[in-house]
Order: sequence, then C-alpha cells, then structure tokens
Amino acid sequence: MNSILQCLINSVPLTKYFLTSTYRTDLNRENPLGMHGEVAEEFATIVHASWCGEYRYISPTDFKLTMSKFADRFAGNSQHDSQELLMILLDGLHEDINRVKQKDYIEDDDTSHLPDEEAANIAWDRHKRRNQSIIVELFQGQFKSTLVCLTCNKRSVTFQVFMNLSVPLPSHRSHCTLNDCLELFSKAERVQGDNKWFCSKCKCYREAMKKLEIWKLPPVLLIHFKRFSGTGLYWQKADTAVNFPVNGLTLKNQTVGPKHRHYNLYAVSNHYGTLEGGHYTAFCQNPYAKEWYKFDDHIVSRISSNDVKTSSAYILFYTSLNIPPLKLKKFSS
Repeated sequence: MNSILQCLINSVPLTKYFLTSTYRTDLNRENPLGMHGEVAEEFATIVHASWCGEYRYISPTDFKLTMSKFADRFAGNSQHDSQELLMILLDGLHEDINRVKQKDYIEDDDTSHLPDEEAANIAWDRHKRRNQSIIVELFQGQFKSTLVCLTCNKRSVTFQVFMNLSVPLPSHRSHCTLNDCLELFSKAERVQGDNKWFCSKCKCYREAMKKLEIWKLPPVLLIHFKRFSGTGLYWQKADTAVNFPVNGLTLKNQTVGPKHRHYNLYAVSNHYGTLEGGHYTAFCQNPYAKEWYKFDDHIVSRISSNDVKTSSAYILFYTSLNIPPLKLKKFSS
C-alpha cells in the first residue's frame, strides 16, 4: 500500500487535482459502484499531508481502514499484490469522482463492419457517456481486440478500455527488454477449451486466434510485469531483469492507432523477495526537486537515476505530459 501511495502521490496531475477543491465538486456519493466518496476523501487527506511540508512522515491508517471497508480482502495485515491494490484504488477513485451522476443504458451495437478508427471512436464515446473523471482522462486507453474463427475465418474486431498494460516476461531468461515484453503481449494466442469463442457465423463455440493490440495510449501509462505465475498452491516468481528506458519511451511500433506518445518514467513500484515473504518499495522522481528517491516504508533516501532499473521492478509509471512542477516551498517525504 505504501509503495502504491508514494507512486500516486508523485503523479503530478492527480496530485494537483486533489490539492484543489475540484475533487469536492466532483464527489459522487450516490454512485452504487463507488465507495460513497470516502476513499476519494481519504486519498485527498494523504495527498495534502504529504505535500504540506509539516510532517516528517504520515501513517495512512484511516486510508487502509476505509479501503478495507469496501474491499475486505485488504483487512488484516496479510501482504497483498500491489498491482491489485492499484487497480482497485484507481477504479474506486474513478467511481467516487465520476462526473456522470446518472448512467444511462447504452446499446452495444455491432461496429465490426466499420473502419477501425470509426469503430474505436464510437466505443470510446460510449465509454465516456458513462465514465468521466480525472482517472479516465489520465490513466485509461484503448485496446484493439481481434478474433478470427479457425473454422470459417469469421473476423471480429472490438475496442476495449484498459487502465494498465499487464505484460508477460520471456520464459527462462535472466534478462530482457521492455520491447521483448511488449512483443509477447501482442502475440496472437489460440482460444480453446473452456474459453472457446462463440462465432456468429458458425452459430456455435469455436476455437479462434485472438490478438490484443494497443490502439489508444493514455497520458499516464502504467506497465505491470507479470512476475507471478502458477495455479492453486503452486506459484512462482520470475526475477527477470527488464531493461526499460527512464526517458524517451515510445510505443510507436506497438501501437496500431493513429496517434503516438513519448513517455518519461517518474515512479516504480518494486517487489523484493518471494511470493510468501516479499517486500514492496517505491522509486519516485520528486516533481519539485526533479531528483529520485527510494521510499522503503518510513525510510526515504536519495538515489541516482541509474539505480532505478532493478530486477525487482514490478509496476512502471510513465507520463507523456509536460507539466510544470508543483510550486511548493519544500518537499516533504
């Protein structure tokens, strides 16, 4: 939790939003999908406390209790996956500050016969009719999903919203690049067994080939490495060292949509150890001082940008936005 909070607190546009009264105007306490505005208010309290310059450290006890109230899996002191917490928190914040107060039912019409760009725009407009928040504006993008029936070659294209890129690691390799992971992510896979696709032409479930590609990139890009794999009680962690750029990331070769972005890294959530006995830390670039810091619970230390790349990197936080730094008198860790 501390690792994810540090990464989000150093997300400048999100921080600025919660440092102003804007979020109060957007609070949607009646949203049945949300957390009655309570998580948004607790998060805002942490943002203010972190950046006011009055405290050497803060203890987010009330935030944890509130998260546990709406997601009881986080009750107690057991360790949980930071990526799982991040997704639940961002989704909860979105629904708490969703500016759409009345969500109308929207018919999901077939757009597979339309050009990709037109179909993608229609899908995005449908999404925005029910979802409007700073979380959508900053963190959400679009996938292009293509399914091809292996019996009749029927092709279906749909566009889906995503909030993070969850990418696999190459098997049995000690080192790889981020580009290697992205290529694996976009590799076509066979849909079979219990996951067979219902082909509208064959009128039954068929095996198919599925390909997931990036269509629309968000301003703030979250990349999650799938380090944990297994079934039942047998899980293992991959300690593959991924070489990723700190500055100048471009996904032009991995994006099939018409627009591209260039990203700079500003935070990393790290996982050390094993699934049973792991520990999370965060590396964050302070948006005021433009220096990198390591956050290890109550211990904060300055590090070099060369120290950011480790085999423990779990979630990367990139921004494509050129935003002026926070105008604060001092940086509070």
